[in-house]
Amino acid sequence: MSAYLQLEFLLSADDLERTETALFELGAHAVTLLDAENQLLVEYERGENPVWNNMRVLALFGIEADLDSLRAELALVLGPPGRGSWQLTPLPDQDWHRAWMDRYEPIQFGQRLCVCPSWHSAPVHCSHPVLLDPGTAFGTGTHATTAMCLQWLDANDCEGQTIVDFGSGSGVLAIAAAVLGAERVIAIDNDPDAVSNSRENMQRNQLDMNRCTAHLDTNYPDVRGNVHLLIANILAAPLQRLAPQLCELLAPNGRLLLSGILEEQAEEVIAAYNDTIHFDQPTVQDGWVMLVGINMDRQKI
Repeated sequence: MSAYLQLEFLLSADDLERTETALFELGAHAVTLLDAENQLLVEYERGENPVWNNMRVLALFGIEADLDSLRAELALVLGPPGRGSWQLTPLPDQDWHRAWMDRYEPIQFGQRLCVCPSWHSAPVHCSHPVLLDPGTAFGTGTHATTAMCLQWLDANDCEGQTIVDFGSGSGVLAIAAAVLGAERVIAIDNDPDAVSNSRENMQRNQLDMNRCTAHLDTNYPDVRGNVHLLIANILAAPLQRLAPQLCELLAPNGRLLLSGILEEQAEEVIAAYNDTIHFDQPTVQDGWVMLVGINMDRQKI
């Protein structure tokens, strides 16, 4: 039985940013880029994602996706289907997982951190590997939103802190915080499959399951006012809606890291936190924004 729909089409590098943004806004679980012309890659900086001049795009959607709306919205972004057209293929769970395994390689983030598929050995230059199998949950480090968070974690001190990853997906950010020395890590998601996947990935990384836990958003530990760092890599609308709940978790002077925000959405997200959080200058990558701020509410106990 099919669990996913795979949309496949050809794309030039010039159209990549707006197309990838549109696909995720339309609900894609993942977007994979493949070479369309047997073209060799030139050298690129470590941590960047290489692209080809012309690519095959594979976008994964849930089986419940509204295909008519999807086609109409894509036509507005890409124009009518042209060379190679658009192909929609039902994709069973196991086929998707196998395809992902075949394409995923270790990726370095900053000086210390790398994300490795669980069937690969960590590169010799990686001092803090995160072994990951996302299963059906989103989050491998290949998308700009996750990459920015991982790079920030690599560059900052997590030692001895209580850290919450809200909207944890595969658990990649929670696990990265744990391997970088966090004292307690709590992964929270509204999808039971993501919670299960996070727990499996924590075990895969041989983390202490007493200090690293994963929970549904309806039942997680009461850490109000005690979180040193809260990470929420989701989307702009839920980030705005959840602002009071997320701020309530932060300790005085606790830090808030928000991602999954398009550039044009940043001001609205910042406004939702203005009463409590003072943000640094936004970090921007591939049209996506990461916001880092500090909790200025010192009235908490």
